[in-house]
Amino acid sequence: MIRVAFCSQNGQYVDAHFASCPHLFVYEIGVRGARPLEKISFSEAEQGEEDRVARRLQALRGCSFLYCRQIGGPAAARLVQSGIYPLKAEAETTIAAASNRLEKLLQTNPPPWLKKQMFRKPIPEQSDVKGGSAHG
Repeated sequence: MIRVAFCSQNGQYVDAHFASCPHLFVYEIGVRGARPLEKISFSEAEQGEEDRVARRLQALRGCSFLYCRQIGGPAAARLVQSGIYPLKAEAETTIAAASNRLEKLLQTNPPPWLKKQMFRKPIPEQSDVKGGSAHG
């Protein structure tokens, strides 16, 4: 099982830029399917891109992958340094389609980038995420 976060405006599409996404929808995905774990929302009061990126990085602890519509180079590098593999989604990609794709890859012979994430030890989650509120 892997934990995957999706940047989304509404929980249906992967349609948000990482640094400005209003919500992260976290799923657990395995060979037998995907299940939603939590919705993490961010305040619009966040100031500056550095603050927004730091809060989202903190919220992603425990995740192996992040699907987003767009992400800046420095933010992507910080994700990779934190052990989270960023994936850009094409326009109109639904969370269901993206999670189904990962599920199918897990069922077959996963590519090297997926195997690497499957066998790495994720950075542990933290119970309280500053700047966000988790809703199950």
